[in-house]
Amino acid sequence: PENVFLQFEEELLQKGNKGKSIFYAYLSYVKSCSENNDTRNEFIKNALQKNSSQLTGKPANQESLLIKNQLLAVLKKEFGENARSDFQLGGFNLDIVIMKDKQPFLFIDFEHTQNYHPEVAYRIKLHQQKMVEQYNIKTYHLWSYNWWKNAGHEIDQIKEKLSE
Repeated sequence: PENVFLQFEEELLQKGNKGKSIFYAYLSYVKSCSENNDTRNEFIKNALQKNSSQLTGKPANQESLLIKNQLLAVLKKEFGENARSDFQLGGFNLDIVIMKDKQPFLFIDFEHTQNYHPEVAYRIKLHQQKMVEQYNIKTYHLWSYNWWKNAGHEIDQIKEKLSE
């Protein structure tokens, strides 16, 4: 019944994003979509995001950190100290940069949209991209799906971008 599945948030808090709690959230989401209730949709998505760590045991941004650490280890083997993480530029923290002649040459950007409201995230990314371009730094966007699917291919793509 509707009065049961609309109480999905309590289930999520108790059991995380699994079992009937996720099913109830799905039913609530479908109902809010059919009613064109964007505010309710966002509420449901945020509730699921907030409780995602209960399912995996890790906060959602841990996936990006895991990829970043794996990639940095591979790049350090290939480029030594020229592969750096958390490079500060124009108020931004660049995830990984490859240095050339002691200057940042390639910025490897990871998806971090879970930390931003969708309408703001693209503006931040655009501004960041402009800042990076002003310093003649190339950018490679690394998507977690592609990394998990074929990390070797992503490394090859990064090497190709470096040789351009």
